[in-house]
Amino acid sequence: MGPMIVPALAVVFLSETIEPLAIGGIAAIVGGIYTISWWGYFHQVLRRPRLFLSSAGMRYTVPTGLTIATYAIVDKEGVGHVQPLLYMYFLTAGSALTLAPYILARKGIAAVKTEWRENALPITVAGLLTFAAYGLVLTAFPLSRVSYAPPSRYNRRIRLPGGRPLAGGLGGGGTRSIAHRHDRLPQDWVTAWN
Repeated sequence: MGPMIVPALAVVFLSETIEPLAIGGIAAIVGGIYTISWWGYFHQVLRRPRLFLSSAGMRYTVPTGLTIATYAIVDKEGVGHVQPLLYMYFLTAGSALTLAPYILARKGIAAVKTEWRENALPITVAGLLTFAAYGLVLTAFPLSRVSYAPPSRYNRRIRLPGGRPLAGGLGGGGTRSIAHRHDRLPQDWVTAWN
């Protein structure tokens, strides 16, 4: 749902324009995501769409999509004012400072110490990789339209075996359609780095 909502919000709130080829690419990626999600359930979706759409999983899809779209728009604006990795640092520090009291109150200091002692390396690696991954996404935001980034990012989630060839083709073709415009670097970006 997020890949569909982000472009719409970017047009409304950031005055972005989306090229027709990119609209087709976004639609293909979303089609690939739904192909994977609904693979094996197409008959149920077609015969009883209300029942399928009222399921718990589908009820959480809309709020999750709205959350993703909101933070993508906020982050796009944020990295317009602050360097992306510094923005990511403040985002991470703010999350840690906000969540630490809750975790300590809920689990206790002893449980936190035990968890750290048993899993310090995986926790550290996961934290660094998460920081690097989203840091790269934030670094891409000033170079491109925010409406193009989330759909392209979601293409990597296509993993299930059932409809993989169809979903992979839709996702890969959609990503290529979005990237088509970006075969050449924007002139203002080239000028900024010279």
